[in-house]
Amino acid sequence: MIRSAKALLLVVSMGGLCFAQAPAETTNAPDNNRAGAYYNFAMGRLYAELAGAYSNRNDYVSKAIQHYRRR
Repeated sequence: MIRSAKALLLVVSMGGLCFAQAPAETTNAPDNNRAGAYYNFAMGRLYAELAGAYSNRNDYVSKAIQHYRRR
């Protein structure tokens, strides 16, 4: 009985090692680029709206252009 329990423990632990060795490779680059693009678009849109509301102030216009150009 003890011998079969040791064998079972050995098999289970070896099986766990086989499945736990290599983590799944995921690339978050497209998601990070997409999030940055949404952020820059939203900020550009915000500064463009502020520029329109405050008679095209140059600082708001330039900030809007900077955000629209970023990737």
